[in-house]
Amino acid sequence: MATISTIIPKVQKVAYAIQKNKYITAISGGLMGLLPIMMIGSFSTLFAALPIPAYQAFIKDIGLYNLLLAPSQVTINILSLYAVTAIAYKLAIQLDKDGIQAGLIALLMFLIVTPLQTLESGASVIPMNWLGAAGLFVAMFIAILSTKIYSYTIDKKLVISLPESVPVAVGKTFTALIPSFINVIIFTAVKGIFLLTPFENAHSFVFNFIQMPLQGIGGTIGAVIFAVLIAQILWIFGIHGSMIVFSLINPILTPLALQNLEAYQAGLPLPNVVIEPFIRQYVLIGGSGATLGFCILMAFAAKSKQFKTMGRMALPASICGINEPIIFGIPIVLNTKLIIPFVAAPIVNCILAYILTIINVIPRLNGATTPFGTPTVISGVLAGGWQTAVFQVFLIALDLAIYYPFFKSVDKDAYDLETDS
Repeated sequence: MATISTIIPKVQKVAYAIQKNKYITAISGGLMGLLPIMMIGSFSTLFAALPIPAYQAFIKDIGLYNLLLAPSQVTINILSLYAVTAIAYKLAIQLDKDGIQAGLIALLMFLIVTPLQTLESGASVIPMNWLGAAGLFVAMFIAILSTKIYSYTIDKKLVISLPESVPVAVGKTFTALIPSFINVIIFTAVKGIFLLTPFENAHSFVFNFIQMPLQGIGGTIGAVIFAVLIAQILWIFGIHGSMIVFSLINPILTPLALQNLEAYQAGLPLPNVVIEPFIRQYVLIGGSGATLGFCILMAFAAKSKQFKTMGRMALPASICGINEPIIFGIPIVLNTKLIIPFVAAPIVNCILAYILTIINVIPRLNGATTPFGTPTVISGVLAGGWQTAVFQVFLIALDLAIYYPFFKSVDKDAYDLETDS
């Protein structure tokens, strides 16, 4: 019969296999590396598109609107260019290859498969529609494939070798020459093949047959609940569930967030409810397990010194979404008395936030990326406005109520242990 001691190694084995997968790690790490760029674009959009008529009239009258929007146009609107370079760089580093060369090659391949548009003046331009959210999946595929070709070619010694007296920088350039040509031949052929199809380009094919279906599945409330459930279960076994699960789902939810941000920038209705910030703003308030309410209970309602001290020490970090001190310090890991609220609170948050959003009680999130560690409520204002911030306060109170009976039990145990010793 299976026991906890026999289940844990099996769960850990699967989790570590996912966590150590080079391709998942490269995509996750590459997108994480884009956070500064995404934050700059998000704040640019927020400042330029604040839905206040007097403010909009003012910035447009003095010619400030286009200046405020400029950073967004070269960040969010062309995010796929940054993504293909960053993901290829991360993968090449894992393969012990030159990340800079791999990133540049991947960027070149992305531009090769991206269609050009000829204007009436005769000038050829790259249409922006495939450089933003719509091109992200192509960016991921090309980053992985071109870097694998680059790495394989070098491993098979299909390179130009120069004498050791040649400067290292020059040597690296020539080392990448043949892998670059092989990539160009392959991706030019891919471009030619798609020109013969009704799709006309790889972007259109991937967007319609891969990206849209995945977003249609991953952007549902059921998929998010399932992802949160798995993440919480992994945490219970002492495995960083958020890092593993959301490294898989964030590449699907991030383009949905960018679609909302682009719509917000254009003053259009926001198309998506479930996006990447939806999880951070509503589901995991205070970190995995939505533990901010639990932390408040410990800080202000605990009888035991252990819980009161831990709660007050961890509260500032918990407000900023960092709760590892609670998870491992209480601990919540393998604590049978706290499993139910640890799993239930974020799922209840998720369902309630979804229902209130689709019935228009709270607004859809604008897709803005807030800096990691932005305090709860402040992040809500940036991501959706004052209604979002007020709803976050309500969720904290709700989570507090969910944790309360379980908190009373573990706090009593700790208090009895302290008084008996």
